[in-house]
Amino acid sequence: MQKIMFVLGLIMLLSACNQSKPKVSWYYKATNWNSNCPRLPLYEPLAIYKDLSTPPKWFMSFNDLLSSKKDKIDYHSIGANIISINHIGVNNGIVYGCINESTVKIEGYSLGDFVYMNNEGSPSWTSDSTYKHQEGEIVATILDTVNKVVMVPERWYIINTKDTTYNFFFDKKNYQAELKELKVSAHMYNIDSVYNQFVREGVLPWFPDSIKVALNK
Repeated sequence: MQKIMFVLGLIMLLSACNQSKPKVSWYYKATNWNSNCPRLPLYEPLAIYKDLSTPPKWFMSFNDLLSSKKDKIDYHSIGANIISINHIGVNNGIVYGCINESTVKIEGYSLGDFVYMNNEGSPSWTSDSTYKHQEGEIVATILDTVNKVVMVPERWYIINTKDTTYNFFFDKKNYQAELKELKVSAHMYNIDSVYNQFVREGVLPWFPDSIKVALNK
C-alpha cells in the first residue's frame, strides 16, 4: 500500500511540474525543417533556411510553417528574393542585411532588348530605347545572351516587423542611413555561427525575454 501511495504521489508531482512548465511554440525550438533542412527563427513569422543546393545557401522565409502568425501577415512574397545570404542583422524588431550578387535566367526577352533589374531582384525588359527606368531600377548586366542569364547585383534590405514594411537598396549608404534613422545596431551575425549556437544552446539573442526564460526552465 505504501508503495502504491509513493508511486501515485510521484506521478502527481511530475504532473504538477509539467503543468507549471511554460509551453513554448515550436517556432522557437525547431532547428531543422523536414529533418535535413537547417532552420533559424527570427521574428514571427520570419525564419531563414539553408537549402540543399550545391553549395547550400541560406534564404528567407516570410511565412514560416511553424509560426502561429503564418498567413496572418502579408509581406507580398518578397522572401523569394532574399537568397544567398551569409550574415544577418536582427535587432529591435528589425531584420536587415546584404543579399549577395547572383544570377537569374530570364526566358522572355529577345536579343536587343533593354533589361532592367529592380531593387527587389526582379528583372524586366523592353525593346523601347526611349524607356526611362524607374526609381529603384538599374540597367542589368547581361552575362550570357544565348542562355539569357542576367546578373542580380549585390543589394541590401531592411524588414520592419513592427509595421510589416520593407525596403531594398542598391546603395549601401542609403541602407546605412535608414538603419541609423531606425536606431538599429549595424551588428551582423554570421548565420552559420549563430545557427550552431542555436543548436547547442536552444536560445537566440533576439528572442523575447519571456521566451528565453521559458526555454531555460
